[in-house]
Amino acid sequence: MNETISSLKLKALASIGITILVLGVEILLSENKQIDDQKMNSEDIDRMLLDDQVPSESQTCENEKHKNQARLIAREYEDLEAQKAEFKKLQEDHQKQVDEFEEAKVEFEDKLRTLNKMELENYKKLNLLRAEQRNFNTTVKAFNEKVEKVREATKTFNKKSETLRGKLKAARKREASFFEEYESKRRDLRERTGAR
Repeated sequence: MNETISSLKLKALASIGITILVLGVEILLSENKQIDDQKMNSEDIDRMLLDDQVPSESQTCENEKHKNQARLIAREYEDLEAQKAEFKKLQEDHQKQVDEFEEAKVEFEDKLRTLNKMELENYKKLNLLRAEQRNFNTTVKAFNEKVEKVREATKTFNKKSETLRGKLKAARKREASFFEEYESKRRDLRERTGAR
């Protein structure tokens, strides 16, 4: 349950980060436009009328700079989307492993209940069949064989449980690694955006 809540929190943080990135891009473009608008005066407007025919070199450079910024941001956004998809797949794999572990746990608990029920029945038979010692010994032998099978099944389950625990730890490490990488990229993007 805690792992599921943690996964949902990480997923929500990733979505919020992407939303913040998109808003940051929109604000950056809006601020650049406002700065350009504020720089305009009547002479600039007259010059613009003339420049409409032939764009100046500085305008071309500025436009190219904005295009490059937009392309860079778009690439980073695509990378973030790819990481988000990879993170979602990791979450799905982790959930699958948790589900498999839960199924194995339920199966083991069913076997344990069956064993407890058999033990109770055999105890009652022991009290009723003391006179028939030979039959009782045969029943005990059969019961011991079943217990041995259950022990073998328990050993197998324990091995599977250890494997699942290892996979679960690996999935958690991958989640933590992805989150750290995501935070690092977000900081880098924030620093690059702030530098501009």
